[in-house]
Amino acid sequence: MYCRKCGQEIGQEESFCSNCGAKAELVKQPKEPKKKLGMKIGISIGVICLVAVLLGGAGIYYHQKNYHYLAVVRDENGKYGYINEKGKEIIPCRYDNADDFQGNGLAAVAKKTGQDAEGEEFFQWGFINCEGEEVIPMQYDAIDPTGFADNGLLAVANMERFDEDGDGIYAWGFINEQGKEVIPCQYYIDGSYTSDYFSERWKDGLIVVTKRNEEGDYVDAVINEQGEEIISFGHEYSEIQAIVDQNLILVKKQIGLDEDEKSEYRYGGINQKNEIVIPFEYEDMGYYTASKVDLIAVSKQVEVDGSSEVRWGIINRNGETTIPFDFSLIHLGRSKELIGVQNEVGEDGCINVNGDLVIPYGKYDLVVPIYDNLIRVTRFNEKHTDDGYVNEQGKEVIPCGKYENFLSQENCILVYDENQKMGIVDFDGNVIMEPKYDEIFDYGDNDWATAGNLTDEYDSEVLDKSRRNKYQFEYIDKNGNVVMELPNTYIYAQSFVKVK
Repeated sequence: MYCRKCGQEIGQEESFCSNCGAKAELVKQPKEPKKKLGMKIGISIGVICLVAVLLGGAGIYYHQKNYHYLAVVRDENGKYGYINEKGKEIIPCRYDNADDFQGNGLAAVAKKTGQDAEGEEFFQWGFINCEGEEVIPMQYDAIDPTGFADNGLLAVANMERFDEDGDGIYAWGFINEQGKEVIPCQYYIDGSYTSDYFSERWKDGLIVVTKRNEEGDYVDAVINEQGEEIISFGHEYSEIQAIVDQNLILVKKQIGLDEDEKSEYRYGGINQKNEIVIPFEYEDMGYYTASKVDLIAVSKQVEVDGSSEVRWGIINRNGETTIPFDFSLIHLGRSKELIGVQNEVGEDGCINVNGDLVIPYGKYDLVVPIYDNLIRVTRFNEKHTDDGYVNEQGKEVIPCGKYENFLSQENCILVYDENQKMGIVDFDGNVIMEPKYDEIFDYGDNDWATAGNLTDEYDSEVLDKSRRNKYQFEYIDKNGNVVMELPNTYIYAQSFVKVK
């Protein structure tokens, strides 16, 4: 097929002519008409000018569209690499582990260094660019799996030792996108590791970090992006709960002893100069970011029918009450507009940030906002619990008990039937794909979801238990149509991400 503008041959898959940059409108090769000699020079000059203009436009177009899509795959040998939307292997499958490309054009890859007695594998991680070049060497025993934070810093760690239970003790620090260590690996994590521990804790250039003191206890501090201590490890607070910004840090403080000679604590807020912004008068505190103003869920002793009871309410960053202390409990999710609440008799409901009731009390046994347009609701039965989803208007998107289980994603809801087969439902409750897959990943940047069925599994000595399964994967669009099937040489695949 040929370009209508200049006659250049164009491949079927191409959207624009590589010669003149015109949008592909495929036609058969036109016959060359006979021309008078006197017109040939003028026409040639015109064609040259036209081509120059079109090439200039094409240059602008390609500059604006200077990205493509890549997806992580694993081959039958257990090695990871990356393919494009045509299924072509762009970066060879040569890594022992790998993750998606990020907005900065880097992807985390790893080499295996060993495994423990239970078959759990150890890796060393680094980063490559979209040409497959190693930008940051594979030298870190752990990295924050959510990737680089918005400030360009990544939490990385090296294992120092094993504890008495055989678990690794890691020392964490931060590197930049060039691989330079900005903050040394000297901090620890108290308790179980969560994927958003570091990346979601950076607020306004500050982050909470943890060390162990001489007594062996974990203590918190606040540092900035240069590693300087803003609130030092020797501070008077028993816990640093959250950073709102540089002018509001939520903390817990011992205020004395109760009547049983036990330590008594209260929550409040300080700024980076250690000045009190919110008084220490709250029994408990949960940070909640609303769309227009920072709201904080807090509890305190209030008078109810002549007796003192602990009730929850909402205050703003100045400590002013925005929603009264009328609730026995508050459920905070990721929604910026909705708050799950429980009344004085233990019935759950949902309000918005203005205090208006969105879901009446007692309609469901448990109400937890997930996103601004999605609320998880539960009804308890004698044999099991029935879960469902409701939207911000209170309309049931997925009725309670329709599916055995489900998982909310950024672009869809993954649902499970009684056989643990997975399907896809959109946020309006429309079924995109009935449950029939063993594994599904959310829609990628190109609006393709990854879905596959289990075909086999590796011997336990080859891979750890979490990566032992083999799948036959395919990609489906938002209408539920299969747009690409992967050959059986790939036994695992993730969704596509945009790579600059």
